[in-house]
Amino acid sequence: MRALLHARRISSGRTGGRLLAVGRPTGTAGSAGASAREIAAIADALGGVRAVEGEAATPERVLSALRTARWVHFACHGVSDPQDPPASHLLLHGGPLSAADVSRQELLYAELAVLLACHTAHTGQLPDEAVHLASAFQTAGYPQVVGALWEADDAVSALLAARLYAALRGRTPGAVAPADAGRALNHVIRVLRTRYARSPAAWAPFVHIGR
Repeated sequence: MRALLHARRISSGRTGGRLLAVGRPTGTAGSAGASAREIAAIADALGGVRAVEGEAATPERVLSALRTARWVHFACHGVSDPQDPPASHLLLHGGPLSAADVSRQELLYAELAVLLACHTAHTGQLPDEAVHLASAFQTAGYPQVVGALWEADDAVSALLAARLYAALRGRTPGAVAPADAGRALNHVIRVLRTRYARSPAAWAPFVHIGR
């Protein structure tokens, strides 16, 4: 209900800003993996981002940055906890950012959250309840959230992000125009489905939740 009410008063009088891009290494043995390339591709598509990466991406700093973030993108690992869904979390430096932590926020300027981490829209053993990271961001105020139902391939996530933000680029550097986010995601997934026709697990996990 909070997300629905927020959608009606969204961005009252607020303009400008850049996408907040949060990145943590997704490669083996702590290597950067595709997360750094993903954020670089987004910055290229939008003409710049406000990046919080590596050791700077602590839960405390990210929560603080979310308070003024109209648009946020996470390129990191995600963990779904089917036994305790509010404990599902994004892996940040120094500790997890849990669904419970996010859902307690009241983010007045929120418009779009893109969670290209594994299992961010996974419901586990509660098929009748949408309790996961994506719904936590909705509860906090983001009326539109993009998440993944299962493990997301790094290379596919980077390609999806680049194409999605190219379609949603706003009028100023780093800005996003999210009104057609659901339609834009659908178009990108169709492109991915053609490219990875024999690997539906690569393109099928991504979902848009919200208005």
